[in-house]
Amino acid sequence: MALCAGLYGRLWWHARATAPSRRVSAWRAVAFSAGILVLLGAIASPLAALGERMFLWHMVQHILLVDFAPILLIVGCNEALLKPVTLRLRSFQRILGWLSRPAIVVVLYAGTLWIWHVPALYNLALAESGVHAAQHASMLAVGLVFWWHVFEPIASAHSIRGPGVFPFMGVTKFSTGVLASLLTFLPEAGFVYDFYVDQPRTLGLSATDDQRLGGAVMVTEELVLMTAAFGFMFIRMLSQADEDDKDQERLDRLPISVRSSPGGPP
Repeated sequence: MALCAGLYGRLWWHARATAPSRRVSAWRAVAFSAGILVLLGAIASPLAALGERMFLWHMVQHILLVDFAPILLIVGCNEALLKPVTLRLRSFQRILGWLSRPAIVVVLYAGTLWIWHVPALYNLALAESGVHAAQHASMLAVGLVFWWHVFEPIASAHSIRGPGVFPFMGVTKFSTGVLASLLTFLPEAGFVYDFYVDQPRTLGLSATDDQRLGGAVMVTEELVLMTAAFGFMFIRMLSQADEDDKDQERLDRLPISVRSSPGGPP
């Protein structure tokens, strides 16, 4: 993470020196820094220890890894800032090939969460540190890929055009919302995570209530985050449409000879 923060700092200062400041705002650096802090909070704070005792806190940890940290890290970037590494990023996308297609990303994001919540794998991750690390790394990875497609700092061959982002997000979050609902409303006889049964209880919650509360937190986070993201994307689309209209108006005011000349405005 220190290397990642150092690389970002170098790119940010380079962008500020070579691009107009309005294109690389200070708030992006704040967002990226917040993403690093959220990531640290998820894996290197008391939350990590609490997550091994209660499903509720483990769910909070996963939400930070798969959604909040990736969102902040990616929002902290834009095309001007990433310009020095654009070719490398696009080469990496070409190497990934079909794995970077939006439909595959939906399957990877939702599938990763569903697979890791299979009782046998979930309990194994809690019992084995190596498996636990793999669980968290995979969640962070699919979170970064998913939210990269939503915010798209750099356009690519698999960019989601216009309103296509809404079904992309809707299908994904519906799939994971079903999982969260099952965890919340599963009958007591259907308790699935045996690892937590013998752990010291806190907050006066039974293991079943702990799981239900964790599921409810996930349901709430899915609804709030999707609503906020939909609102953001809608406003961004309107803003882009407004900019396009202004560009067209400026072009229409130019003489026809200027518009059609090779050296004229695009």
